[in-house]
Amino acid sequence: MIAKDTSSVTRTEIDLLTKKETSRFLSISIKTLDRWIYERRGPKYYKVGALVRYRREDLIAFLEACPTGGSGSFNRQAAPVA
Repeated sequence: MIAKDTSSVTRTEIDLLTKKETSRFLSISIKTLDRWIYERRGPKYYKVGALVRYRREDLIAFLEACPTGGSGSFNRQAAPVA
């Protein structure tokens, strides 16, 4: 078996966030993250032993997948009155 040398891989290259960092990133509580894990919803997460970690790309994808309200565009012209 050939072991890979991961000594040059830094945390920022992998970009794994803790629950605390994730809660700040999403502006939600850690308790909400824990509830989402229990309910099997929310952003994708990874278990590293007993630790839970999130990838920044997965958090962005999660946010982009659940927009609500608005059209996402800005139009200065008022809609015509019928």
